[in-house]
Amino acid sequence: NIDVACNGTDNGEYVRIIGDNINASVSAINQVCLDKPLLISPFYNTDISSPEQFGGFIGNIIDTAEIRTIDIYACQDGGGREYSADVIREWAIAQKKAIDGRMQFWINNECFDKEYNPKSIDKLRESYYATADIVENNIIFSWNHYYASDANLNNDFSKFSCDMIIGDANNDGVFDVSDVVILQKWLLSIPDTKNINYKNADLNNDGCLDVFDIRLMREGL
Repeated sequence: NIDVACNGTDNGEYVRIIGDNINASVSAINQVCLDKPLLISPFYNTDISSPEQFGGFIGNIIDTAEIRTIDIYACQDGGGREYSADVIREWAIAQKKAIDGRMQFWINNECFDKEYNPKSIDKLRESYYATADIVENNIIFSWNHYYASDANLNNDFSKFSCDMIIGDANNDGVFDVSDVVILQKWLLSIPDTKNINYKNADLNNDGCLDVFDIRLMREGL
C-alpha cells in the first residue's frame, strides 16, 4: 500500500505502472495458455494507509488492468507482522470489496513472525480463522521454508491443515452447546460476536449459514 498512491497524491502513476505490468503478464499468458490464472499477492503495512485507502488503490488497479475472472487475488494476511485477527479481517474485507467478484479472492497466510522465525501453529490458526468465512481458498507463505525442515512443526501443521471438527463453530476443538450459542449470535448480528468457523458451522454443506444449520447442530447434540 504505497503511501502516495493510497492518498491520491501521485496522479495515478502507480496505478498505471502496476496496471500495465499486469496487462503485460496477462497478455503473455493468453498467448500460451488461455485458462492459466495469474496470481497476485500484495502485502500491506498498517502504518502507511487505512484499509479503505488501500482498497481504493487496489480497485483502481483492477479497473486499469485487463484482469480475468479466473485470475487470483491472494493477499498476504499480515500475520507475519503479528497483526491481530481483527486487523487481518478488517484489511481483508476492504480488499475483497475492492475486488468485487472480478477475480478470485484468496488469502496468503504468512507462517513467520516479525523476526522471520516459524510462527506457532496456534498463531497460524488464529490468522486463518480470522478470514475463513470470506475467502475462496488459502495458500501459505511459505510452508517449505518455515515448517518442512522441523519435524514437530511439520507434524503440527499437517494436523492443522487436515483438521475439521464438524459443528465446532467457535474453534475450541470440541462440538458442544457453545457452538449453537455463537452461531445464533452470529446470525442475529449481535455486537462483539467473535469470528466463527464458517466451514465447520455449515452442517448441511450448502454454502450458507442459517437456521437449518442450527437445527442440525441441535439434533447432533
